[in-house]
Amino acid sequence: VPIDNGNDAQMKALEQDLGYRTIFVDTFYEKNPDCRAENYTLIDESKCYGRSMIDIAARVEELAIFLGVDVDVPAQEAAKREACEAAADFTDSMKEVQEKDM
Repeated sequence: VPIDNGNDAQMKALEQDLGYRTIFVDTFYEKNPDCRAENYTLIDESKCYGRSMIDIAARVEELAIFLGVDVDVPAQEAAKREACEAAADFTDSMKEVQEKDM
């Protein structure tokens, strides 16, 4: 299943080559009708808020569940915990750097 994040020439070429539509998962922005139009063109980038990698992974997981993919739930939960811990550590490190005025 091809997953893409834009309505660009590459996505359209892929759809033509494969003969079926690509599943759009926005890896750039949270859904906000003031950010992007239905055809994915930008309306007002100042109204666009970026997605985190954890958010993107959650969207792909939702898609997999919807498609009926057999998921190793314990392994998935462990990976989520590790990702969240790493994100928290990174946030703490960046706060320390910011406090040092770097």
